[in-house]
Amino acid sequence: MIELSKEQIKEITERLEIGEKCFVHMHTQELVCYPDPLKYLDFDEEFYQEEMQKVEENGQDYLEIEGMDSREGFQLMEDFAQQLTSSSLQEQLYRALSQKKPFQHFKHEIDNSGEYRQIWFAFKNQKMIDWVKVKIDQFNQAWEE
Repeated sequence: MIELSKEQIKEITERLEIGEKCFVHMHTQELVCYPDPLKYLDFDEEFYQEEMQKVEENGQDYLEIEGMDSREGFQLMEDFAQQLTSSSLQEQLYRALSQKKPFQHFKHEIDNSGEYRQIWFAFKNQKMIDWVKVKIDQFNQAWEE
């Protein structure tokens, strides 16, 4: 069973946010993170060799916590727009999400939304924390069965 501290969950969310792969040792709760080779084509594998080798050689002892895929990230942006009280920003975000390159357009609108930019980051951070907790809970439920 995996039981992580708030600090560990926060670290996982931060690492996932920057495109790293995160693994939790099922018995020791040790976190092992390194850049995702699919997202960082030019990262120095030698620098992360020890972490990568730990997971590769003992993969059965680690649970990978995966980040949101693009569909889930899109849903997160929609959820944020839906809960807004500012109808003008809400309309701008819905418009951004309906265009080609919705992530880019959403980011542009958020970056130019004044105080809502920080509200977005707080919203996203909390949802990412919830995401990691759900992944751990799902693993623990499967482990118990």
